[in-house]
Amino acid sequence: DLKMAPASVAGNSSGDTQGSLKAPFVHPWKKLSVGMTYSNVIAILGTPNKVNAGVITEVFYSDRGFLGAHLTFSENKLVSWTPPE
Repeated sequence: DLKMAPASVAGNSSGDTQGSLKAPFVHPWKKLSVGMTYSNVIAILGTPNKVNAGVITEVFYSDRGFLGAHLTFSENKLVSWTPPE
């Protein structure tokens, strides 16, 4: 039977049970939402490998093209994406 330490103590190496808890890690791609602007997405994901700009803009974060991580923007708004595997 495994017993878990209270969240306020778990992972706290300083012994300070009143210390602040770290927020759980959220993968950057999970922070995306439809309608975000190009600049908002770049602020989250960083500089892409390649951009095919136009009314429909394709942004690639992989050398695998549409088989890899990529996003689609229409009129500067995020409409769809495929996260990395």
